Order: sequence, then C-alpha cells, then structure tokens
Amino acid sequence: MLLFSLLFYSLLETLHSTGKLKIAAQIGFDLSFLKFFEFVDIEDAAVCGTAMKKMERLVVEDITRNPVFLGSDALNVLLNEGVRDVQSTPLISRSSQLIGIISTHFNRIHIPSEHELILIDILARQAADLIECKLAEEILSRKRGLLESVVRTTDFMLVFFDPQFNFVWVNPAYAEACKMKPEEMIGKNHFALYPHAENEAIFRSVRDTGEGVFYKDKPFVYPDQPERGVTYWDWSLMPVKDSGGNVTGLVLSIIHRHIPIASVFQVDIRSSLRFLEFL
Repeated sequence: MLLFSLLFYSLLETLHSTGKLKIAAQIGFDLSFLKFFEFVDIEDAAVCGTAMKKMERLVVEDITRNPVFLGSDALNVLLNEGVRDVQSTPLISRSSQLIGIISTHFNRIHIPSEHELILIDILARQAADLIECKLAEEILSRKRGLLESVVRTTDFMLVFFDPQFNFVWVNPAYAEACKMKPEEMIGKNHFALYPHAENEAIFRSVRDTGEGVFYKDKPFVYPDQPERGVTYWDWSLMPVKDSGGNVTGLVLSIIHRHIPIASVFQVDIRSSLRFLEFL
C-alpha cells in the first residue's frame, strides 16, 4: 500500500529576515519528525529548502540516492519515519512572492503522475491565495489599529459623516469639544445639533461636487454653548469615494481653534482705549 503524508510550510512575515520556513500544518507525522524539521532554510538538507532556493518544484524519487540527503541527519529522520519519496512545491503569491512550501511524502519510491502534479498545483494555488489573503488581512489590521490609536489620542478633531451628514464616527477630541461622548453623537445629524446654513451649504457642495475644501479662522458659535462666544476654527472637509468615484461619506478634520491675531489686537486696542478714557 502507498502511504501518503502532507507537510505544509509557511514563510511567515516575521521570518522573512532569516529566510526560514516554519511548519504551519501537517498530516501523518510523529513528534520527533516535526521537531527536527520545524524550521528549514535554504541551506538545510531538505527538499523544501532546495525548492525554496530554486523557486520551483522538486521531486526526489529516492531519498537514499539523492545528494541533498547523503550523509545528513535528515536522511535518518526521514527513514525512521518511513519516507522514501518526497516532492515539494513552492506556494507563490499573485505578486510572485514565495509565501510557503507544500510537500508530500510517500513510504516507497514513487514517481508522481501528471494527474497527481496537477492536483498538487491546484492545492498549491488555493493555499497560496488563502495565505496571501490572510497576510493582507493581518497587515491591514495592524495598520487599522495604528490609525485608530493615532486618531483617538491626537488633539486634532476628526469626524466621518455619511452622505446625509449623520455622524458615523467621531474621535474623542471632537466629542470633548462638543461636550458629548462619542457614542452619544453616532447616528445624529450634524446640522440638527448645530444648525448653520452657510456650513450646510459647504457640506452639500463637497458632497455633490466631490471636491474638498479648507478654511482658516472660520468663525462658529455653538448654539448649545453661548457662553463660549465666537470660536474660530481651521478645518477641512474631504469626500470619501468608492471605486466608481461616487461620494460615500465626508471626513471633517479640525486642525485647531484659536482667536485670530487680528482679533487679539482688536481686543487689546479696545482695552487700551477704555484705560485712556478712565485716565
């Protein structure tokens, strides 16, 4: 009977600097075998290491006669496991990067048929696609986590609106300026909370034209916080578009708020005039 076992090596992103493969999944091997071949690089006496080096499939019909294994400890480990034939096929991403190796082992000398190699190629293609997708998700997750950390701790005020100007997401700095909690704002309409005909017209223009805007020292009065008086803001409003160019949302970025220098001078002049009148 022809015994078959499967070994899958993954070239993990964290191992790229060392060029080592690490066992990610296996069927049919003992613990001693898995421990010996847990990590493999291109210089090791292993079929998968040679396949990784050459970036092509390697079939060894008889491991006892192959120069890769002659005089190596790996040969004894393979023989003790009952292995006589090995093939290793690289897993190549759609961007032509090596991301793993899939190997099959047999307990007697065996030349893979064309049909068997086609099946292995299909399996390798599917495995490569799944790994590439997983790696992309992990990278995206890390970037998303970093971005989330930045926008939650920055003093800049950031908001994401849907096309109807309802709050979809706000960062703590913006919510604090509004004297609300972020979760209290989600789903509410911006102009229901802060009616402002001019600003609403700006929002509609950005949404309808798909062109962003930037304002400096733009005055605003909080209707629910009249004690603050006139506040001044530097802010930008940018559209978010889908692949078809349609606006799916708006991002409001408020860089900082301050009293313009000209206004400060006016306050100082008025104070000086009052002081002179008193004299």
